[in-house]
Amino acid sequence: MIFMALLALTSCSETYYPEPENDGGWRKNTDPDFLISLDLNPKGVSNFLAYNLQVEDSTSAIVIKDGWIVGEWYAKKKKISKDKKIYVASVGKSIALACFGIAVKDGGDGRIPVKIKRSSKLYDKRWIAEGFPLSDPRKRDITFEQVFRHTAGFAPEGTVKRELRDQQADYIAWVVGHDSQYPQTRDLVYAPGQPEEYPEPEHWGEQLGLYSSVGFAHLSLIFNQLYGMPAVEFLWNRLLKKIGFSGIDFYRPPSPPEIKWFSGGGLKMTTRDLARFGFLMMHDGDWKGEQILPKGWVQSFVTTPYYPNLRSNVDGYLHDQFPKDIYRMFGSGGNFVFIVPSLNLIAIRTGHNDNFFLERLQRDLVRRIFDMHLSYRPL
Repeated sequence: MIFMALLALTSCSETYYPEPENDGGWRKNTDPDFLISLDLNPKGVSNFLAYNLQVEDSTSAIVIKDGWIVGEWYAKKKKISKDKKIYVASVGKSIALACFGIAVKDGGDGRIPVKIKRSSKLYDKRWIAEGFPLSDPRKRDITFEQVFRHTAGFAPEGTVKRELRDQQADYIAWVVGHDSQYPQTRDLVYAPGQPEEYPEPEHWGEQLGLYSSVGFAHLSLIFNQLYGMPAVEFLWNRLLKKIGFSGIDFYRPPSPPEIKWFSGGGLKMTTRDLARFGFLMMHDGDWKGEQILPKGWVQSFVTTPYYPNLRSNVDGYLHDQFPKDIYRMFGSGGNFVFIVPSLNLIAIRTGHNDNFFLERLQRDLVRRIFDMHLSYRPL
């Protein structure tokens, strides 16, 4: 017991990063005494994992504390394992946000010939020439910031069917609104930045918007043009390879080989690799001393309540009795990555559930996260 406590103290005093998955991967210890030394309740960890057994269509769950995997579960009946790549839906948007941060950093460092910022216009011939002429003149006013907040004016998710995107003979034309056969992406449904103009905007706490993958779909086109390489190569070489991913796959990828990555989602990865991305975010984009994302990039999103794909608890959205610094990444089907920097804790759950139940699922998961911690007391 004393040895475990000393080991935990040592591990907390140094910044730990997992080795690449093909070179040992994450460290793991699920011994109850070790969990207690990390201020965790072994029963609470077990309850978080066991909860997923009760929820239909759960696929995996993992808990990481102080860089240790302290709990891990996979739906073996569905042939899910730690090596199985799972579709994580709109968690891919959070990864696209990170990639945009890399482009911002590269522009500032002179690594690419243009400076691009969150306040830059989405439609600019320097990085998305395919979008001109504009299918709706109001598109000239869209900024990347509005895309990230889901307030750009694109039609809501339920009206732009994913199946239509998958069937496109010309995927790029579909994204920028030039495909007459599928006009859902042609016209905006409200002026950029004015979601209150829409009859029934969505509410995320006090924030208004319309959740839409179309805006995020532009990003892979932009990365392709900015870097002169397939967007997936940029994603892999500048982000995922650097943090030790074992590999990725794609769910219904677009047909152009230079795209392949639907940056509104579309990625499949192992749960352990997904945890790597969560670990990068928890360390504000630093990995083993390399600042992969701009310093402060992550904090600029998670200290405000405005971003559905990096939704913070700063306004009590996840629950006002839990820390303000908890935030979550989310994907359709109940794919959740919860990050609690103040507790050095990451808790992930993946699945393919009906979205109708996701608010309840999120609430139940968050409560169980804090039931894991021995000394934590609700605010």
